[in-house]
Amino acid sequence: SSLTAYLQQERMADKSKMNFKVDIPKLTSDNYGEWEPLMRLVLEIHGLWEVTRDGAQLEDVPKLEDPNEQNVEADPEEQKREWHSKDQRARLYIMMQLTTEVVSQLEDWEKATAASLWKALIPSDLEEEAMRQATAIEETRWADFSNMTAFLEDMQKRKNLLYLNPHGRKLMDERRFCLTILKRLPTEYSTAK
Repeated sequence: SSLTAYLQQERMADKSKMNFKVDIPKLTSDNYGEWEPLMRLVLEIHGLWEVTRDGAQLEDVPKLEDPNEQNVEADPEEQKREWHSKDQRARLYIMMQLTTEVVSQLEDWEKATAASLWKALIPSDLEEEAMRQATAIEETRWADFSNMTAFLEDMQKRKNLLYLNPHGRKLMDERRFCLTILKRLPTEYSTAK
C-alpha cells in the first residue's frame, strides 16, 4: 500500500536520527487521551514540537543564527530546508503511531504538514469531553471506589483529559485539582487535608 511504502521511505531517511525506541500505543478511535501526551513528549524530545503545534508555520520559527558569525542570521533557504526536514520527521513519528483505522479516516495525509496532521487527529468532541471530566472530578466521591489506588488512578486519568482540549485552555488548574482530591478523601486520611 502507499502508506507502507511511504513509511518505509521515511523510516530509511530518518533512521540516523532515531536514537532510541519509544513504545507508545498506536492511536485508535478511543485512546487519544492516553496517546496525545506521550506522542507530544516524543516530538518534544526530538525537537519536533515547534513544527507540529497547532498552526505552526515556517515564519513562526525563531531565526537561526550562523554559528560562524556573531548576530548574523542563517541563510533563509537553509532555514526552509531545516523546517521541512523537521516537518517530515514529525509526520513520520506521528504516522508510525496511528492504526490503519485512524489513517483511513484522514484526508490527504500524504500532503499534510505535521501541524495539520496533528490538528486533524484531535477528536471533534474533545473539549466537550474535557468539560464532562471536570464536572466528574468535582462530583467524584471516594466511596465510589474499592481502594485508594483505584481512586487516585481514576483522578489522574480524568486530570489528563482536562488538558486535552484543542485550544490548550486549562479547564482546571493544578491547585484546584489537588484541593478537589483532598476534599474527596475519607476521614481516615484527614491528616493529608
